[in-house]
Amino acid sequence: MSTKTNVVEVLNKQVANWNVLYVKLHNYHWYVTGPHFFTLHEKFEEFYN
Repeated sequence: MSTKTNVVEVLNKQVANWNVLYVKLHNYHWYVTGPHFFTLHEKFEEFYN
């Protein structure tokens, strides 16, 4: 494979990883519970925005 193809594959994997992280953070933002709700809720929103 060419270097260009390798770079494209690595970048595609990284984009997929960032999308998974975004979805997980968004999920944590909406489903956080407990005594630290407000602190965590705001922090997760800050992370995914």
